[in-house]
Amino acid sequence: MVAIGTALGAYAVYEPHRYRLVTHDLTCQSSVPALDVLHISDTHLSGNNRARIKWLADLPDRLGSTPD
Repeated sequence: MVAIGTALGAYAVYEPHRYRLVTHDLTCQSSVPALDVLHISDTHLSGNNRARIKWLADLPDRLGSTPD
C-alpha cells in the first residue's frame, strides 16, 4: 500500500508540469469547411508558472478553455 500511495503522490506532483500540444486530423466530407479547434484544459495555473504561461501565450489564438 505504501508503494501505491508513493506512486500516486509522485504522479500528482509530476502531472501538472507535463503540458503538451497534441494534434489530431479528422477527415470529413468535402462539403464540410475546414475548422481548427484548440481545446485547453487542466492548466493548473498558480503563482509561479512562468513557463506554462509563456507556453500558453505562444499558442495561436485560443478558441476556448475549460476548467477542471
